[in-house]
Amino acid sequence: MEPVEEYQVILTTQVRKLFPQIKDTREQQLLLSRIEKLKHDPDKQGKALSADLIGCGTGILPV
Repeated sequence: MEPVEEYQVILTTQVRKLFPQIKDTREQQLLLSRIEKLKHDPDKQGKALSADLIGCGTGILPV
């Protein structure tokens, strides 16, 4: 079995500032869970970002 490549998810300053403003802790947990899942095969999850969103919000880099 081949080792699984893990990625590092980097949140922007804006995301780090806005995240605590989410009052519903369930929503915060869902977001954190989704961020954790993005560490593995992010390119196979969801749709590709549209051109105007590329580079906004988060960065996902190989570790």
